[in-house]
This record gives sequence, C-alpha cells and structure tokens, in this order.
Amino acid sequence: MEMSIGKFKGQPIEAMPTAYIAWCLSQDHFRFKNWPLVEEMLKVLRSRLADADSLHAELRVETMPKKRRRPEPRWAARKRERMEKRLHKMTALLRRQVNPDDVSDLI
Repeated sequence: MEMSIGKFKGQPIEAMPTAYIAWCLSQDHFRFKNWPLVEEMLKVLRSRLADADSLHAELRVETMPKKRRRPEPRWAARKRERMEKRLHKMTALLRRQVNPDDVSDLI
C-alpha cells in the first residue's frame, strides 16, 4: 500500500522509516482519517519489531543532527519593532533635552 499524504506521499509504506511510521501512528487525527493506512503501518511495524537487529541498525544515530533554527514568531517580530520605535523616540527626546534646537528626528 502507498502513502496517500504527507512527506512520503506515493511511496510504499514498507519504504518509510520506522520513526516516521511510529510518529504517524501517534497522531490522533491521522488514525481517525486514515484507518486502512494505519492497519498497514501496524503490520509493517510489527514485522520490523520482530527483527531487533535491523531495527537497531536503522534507529541508531552516529552523528549529532544539525540544530534547526526556528523562525522568529510574528508576535516577537512585532514586539521587537515596537521596542525599536520606542527606543528611537526616547533617543530623540534625550537629544532634544540636551540640545533643544536639534530637530533632526523630525525631518
């Protein structure tokens, strides 16, 4: 049976990594919508778990994976922009207090 959705769409379930199969089976919405796929994944997973040596070889990680940097959330970007505007206003206010004739921030 082929995977009908997701990262491995169109590929046979037998070719999918064990970790991905386990992740799919842990997702409630996936189990609710794709029960025939779930049954097939369980069969594949059962056969893989029976062969502990090959499962051990597949799941073993030899090198540390790269750390993924998550993009800045929108709320954090908006907060940063507000703080920058506030800093600009405060700097201009301090400049005017030191030199009342300085209106460079208004130009």
